Amino acid sequence: MRAFPVELRERVLKAVQAREGTIAELAEMLTVSASFVFRPLRRFADSGSVAPKHHGGGVTPMLDKPKLAQLKAMVEHQPDATLEELRQRLREQAHVEPSLTTVCRALQALDLRRKQKRFFARERDPKKRKQFLSAVVWKCGETAGLKMLSSSGSVFFKPLHFKMFFHLLRKGDR
Repeated sequence: MRAFPVELRERVLKAVQAREGTIAELAEMLTVSASFVFRPLRRFADSGSVAPKHHGGGVTPMLDKPKLAQLKAMVEHQPDATLEELRQRLREQAHVEPSLTTVCRALQALDLRRKQKRFFARERDPKKRKQFLSAVVWKCGETAGLKMLSSSGSVFFKPLHFKMFFHLLRKGDR
């Protein structure tokens, strides 16, 4: 939150010293809260000035500019790295212990988007894909006890069933 301007603080001080009204009337006249009217008075009594105090600082960021540069280089080197992998590398290389949230916010500050590897049709091996899908369909059918055979003898499932049964597989079987 920003501090009120010094001019407004000086007007409050002058109005109180000139006894232009009660605190509530002055607050209403200057469109400030009644508690604000006391702050410049107290500040003037303590220091002789109505200027706001300087900001006390705050927590220094864990990932400063050199560490952000390291993170950027890590993402450029391996764009499909997960947040956990980037966090591990920061621990090893930059000797800091960031949280996953810190890593995510740092990537957003650098305007970097993590790119997860996506397989496009030209990158897929059709034979491996067919083997995988047939294994999944077969496992789904065995798991659910629903083997449907077409007139040609091949196994088939409705798309809804396929999605539902795919989740029945253990992660290692996928």
